[in-house]
Amino acid sequence: NAASNGPLSAHGLYGRVAQVLDAPARFRRVDGATAPGQLSPFDFAQPMVLDTARAAGLGYRFGQSDEWLDDVIRQHDLAFV
Repeated sequence: NAASNGPLSAHGLYGRVAQVLDAPARFRRVDGATAPGQLSPFDFAQPMVLDTARAAGLGYRFGQSDEWLDDVIRQHDLAFV
């Protein structure tokens, strides 16, 4: 489930991955508009956040992204595979 409390921006997620892997985050500033998806398949013009209100209203309790994100990053780090 990709929905958890504590959404991250793409910039925040890249920074988090770098922090967990103890690597420098490399960001490149892009001046001017680019077509959606040109820089990354996850490059959206507006923030994309899943609305969890209905599930929460039905009683589902969402965890915090901070509770699981670091473990998922480490799990997919090829240096540890």
